[in-house]
Amino acid sequence: MNRRYFMLFFTLMICMLCSCGVSNSDVTTGQAVDVQTEPPSATQEELKEVGNEDSENIEDPWGGLDFSQIDWTAYKEKLGAEEYELLQSYMPVLTGDSEFTWLEEISNLVNRQKMDIKDGRKNVTLRKMIAELQDSKVDDTELYLDSLAFCDVFQKGSKDLILNLTNVGRSWVIFHYEGDELYGIYLPIRWLKNLQTNGMHWGSGGGNRTYYRMEFLEDGISSHTLAKWDRDVGFFIGNQKVSEDEFTRWEKKHFSKPTEFYVPVSD
Repeated sequence: MNRRYFMLFFTLMICMLCSCGVSNSDVTTGQAVDVQTEPPSATQEELKEVGNEDSENIEDPWGGLDFSQIDWTAYKEKLGAEEYELLQSYMPVLTGDSEFTWLEEISNLVNRQKMDIKDGRKNVTLRKMIAELQDSKVDDTELYLDSLAFCDVFQKGSKDLILNLTNVGRSWVIFHYEGDELYGIYLPIRWLKNLQTNGMHWGSGGGNRTYYRMEFLEDGISSHTLAKWDRDVGFFIGNQKVSEDEFTRWEKKHFSKPTEFYVPVSD
């Protein structure tokens, strides 16, 4: 090989290796990554094809099934009659253009403060909401479902529909009727884990765990802290510090009936 071309090839290889090293370092250290060093968007499309060579299912990199490929009637065998009928009532929202009231400002709720339902209201379709969250065009936005469930999240006597979407990384959408108005509440994946049939759930972060219950009031949604485990401080029920044994007994009493989630199947 001509020495000139060899040196050019060698230089390009060194640049590529250095670029990969910087990217890995940024990921492991948590530092901001320059957008120019990130893979092109086509990579996401390529990832969707991984593991799908022998399947017609359209999946996203996180494992969800494309809404357009879901056999919704298959849920009739998985759900009880009441829940399947309830699912049918949501089909215009799930597969059509029916709008709901999206409570967009969730920062207060995530920070466990009261979220005023008069603020941040926006009438949207499910596809439009996800498009805004992931900053994409509505027509280019696909919806991916990991699983769904029915649970009386707010303990008001009627079951809400909970979607576990794999859009925007992973996320939750709670559909709740308050009177005749349908509300949609989006939450990041960490904020509605281990949902129980009594509406209790926990959020995690930094190795700690806090146990919550949400309440839907006339003027807003409140999130109440029930208990907490902090690896540096200890165990708390309410504001009272307790022993690990006391905490374990409390957890077993209130977190023994997890909500059942149902995965979709393709048509």
